[in-house]
Amino acid sequence: MISRRSWWLTSLSIALVHITVTMSYAQKPAHQGVLAHNITIQDAAESVLAQHPLLHFQKAQVSLDEGLRLQMSGLFDTQFATSISQQWITSPLSVYEAESVASGTFGGTVERSSQGAMTENVARLFRTGVSVAATLQVQRMLDNISSVGGSNVSTVSLALNIPLLRNRGRKVVAAQESAAIGEVRAAANDLNQEASTLLETMAVDYWNLLASQKNLDIAAASEARARKYLEDVNTLVEADQIPKNDLHELEANLAQRSATRIIAEQSVVAAQEQVALDMGLDRSTINRFEPRASDEFPSAISEPALEAVAKEIDDFMALALSRRGDYLSAQQRLAEQRELSYAARNRLQPQLDLSLNAGYSGLQAGRKFLNVVDAVGTAAPGPNAGASLTFSFPPRNEIARGQLAQADALARQMELQSEQIQHEILTEVVTALNGLVHAFQAVEQTTRAVAAAQASLDGQREKYRVGMGSVVDLVTIEDRLNTALSAQVQSQVSFALALSLMRYATATFVEPSSQSLSLSLYAHVFETIPDPHSFGVRAENKCGSHFCEHQ
Repeated sequence: MISRRSWWLTSLSIALVHITVTMSYAQKPAHQGVLAHNITIQDAAESVLAQHPLLHFQKAQVSLDEGLRLQMSGLFDTQFATSISQQWITSPLSVYEAESVASGTFGGTVERSSQGAMTENVARLFRTGVSVAATLQVQRMLDNISSVGGSNVSTVSLALNIPLLRNRGRKVVAAQESAAIGEVRAAANDLNQEASTLLETMAVDYWNLLASQKNLDIAAASEARARKYLEDVNTLVEADQIPKNDLHELEANLAQRSATRIIAEQSVVAAQEQVALDMGLDRSTINRFEPRASDEFPSAISEPALEAVAKEIDDFMALALSRRGDYLSAQQRLAEQRELSYAARNRLQPQLDLSLNAGYSGLQAGRKFLNVVDAVGTAAPGPNAGASLTFSFPPRNEIARGQLAQADALARQMELQSEQIQHEILTEVVTALNGLVHAFQAVEQTTRAVAAAQASLDGQREKYRVGMGSVVDLVTIEDRLNTALSAQVQSQVSFALALSLMRYATATFVEPSSQSLSLSLYAHVFETIPDPHSFGVRAENKCGSHFCEHQ
C-alpha cells in the first residue's frame, strides 16, 4: 500500500502531465474539416513518387544536365553560314586619271562601280579532332571604266585541318561531351537514389505511425482495465468487503494510465504529421489530413527460410552494387573524371596541325544576273592547292600541367568516394540481414511474453476477486502486461524496419528510370525480403563471410 502523501504527490504529477499535454493540443489548429484517411504503405509510397518536391527537384536536375549535354554535343554540329553583300562606290578622278582612261565609252571625271558578293560556308569539327570547311564565293564587279561589260568570279575551296599531336582522337576531343553524357546518367541514378531514400524514410515513419496507433490501443485498453478495477473495487468497498484504502492505489493507477493514453495520443498526432510530410503533401493539405496506417506489421518468415536468406549474403551484396543509385552515380562520375584526366594529359603535347586546301576559280563575263551562276560552272583553268604545318608549344606549359594535376586529384577523390560508398552499402546489407535475424527472434520471444503476462493477469484478477491477492500485485502484473505488449510492438517495428533497410540497401524499392518512377514490379516491396535471383543477380565469388569486397 502507498501512503496518502505519496498518493497525492503521484496524483499531482500526473495532473501536471495532463495539463502540459492538453496545452500542447490547444496550440494545434482546431480539427475543423480534418479528414481521417486509412492508408496503406503502398498508398503512401505512390504519393511520395508522385508528389514529393525533392523528386521534382532531382528530375529538374536531370533536365538541366541534359541541357548541358546538348551544349557539349553542339560543338560537333555542322555549321552553315551565308553572307551577301552589295556596294555602290562613286570615286572622283583627277584630270590626269580622266585623260588616261578616256575612250569612246568613257569621257567623264567620276568612276562608278558596283561590287556584289555572296559567300556560302559549311564547316564541321569531327570528334576525331579533324575539321573540314567548304567555301563557295561568287563576286560580281561592274564599273564604267574597266568592267563595263561586267565580270563574275567564283571561288570554290575545301580546307582540311588534321591535328597530329594535341587535340587528336575521340577520347580527347569529345571528352567534355562524354562527361556530359555520363553526368546525365549519374543524375538519373541520383534520382533513383533519392526516391529510395524518401521511400525508406516514409516506410520508417509509416511503421512508427502503426506502432504509435498500437501503443495507443494498448494505453486505452490499460486505462479501460484500470477504470474497471476501480469500479469493481469501489463496489466492494461500499459493500464493506475490502478496505477503502485500496481505492487510493487504483485511483493513482487510473490517473497514470490516463496520462499514458494522452501522451500516446500525442505520439499518434506527431507520427501522422510526419507521414503526411513524407508523402509530399503541401501544408494546407497536411492541416486537413490525418493518415491512419491500415496495414499490419509484416509477418515474420519461418526460421529455416530466414537461415536460407542469410546464406545468400554475397548475392545480396552483388544485387546492391548493381542497383544502388549512389554507387552507380559515383562509378559514373569516376569514369567521367578519368576521361577528363586523359584529355588534360593530352594538352601537355605540342600543337602540330597539318592543313590542306584545294579548290578552283572560275570567270564569266556579262552583266546579266545568270552570268553569276554561270561563273560557278565555268571550266577552271587549273586547280588551287596548298598545304601547311603549324607548330606551337609553350616551353613551361604550366596551364596544361595545372589542369592535369587538378583532373588527377579530382579523379582520386572520386575513386575514394566510390570506395567509401561501396563499403557503406555492403555494411548496410550486413546490418539489415542481422537486423532481420535478431528482430525475428525478438518477435518470437515477445509474443511468448505477452501470452504469459496475459495469463498471469487473468489469474491475479481471479485471486483478487476471491480475496487472495492485493491491489499492488494486480497493478504490478498489469504493468508487466503493458510492458510486454509494448515490447512486442517494438519487435514488430524492428522487423519491419529491417525489411525496409534491406530494400533500401539493395535498391529494390523502385524500378530504375530517368523518365518516370514506379514501385518495383515485385509485389509487397515493404513486407518481403527481395530475392536477388529474381533480379538476375548472382555473386561471381562466394566469400562465405558477412562482408565481401566486390569490384
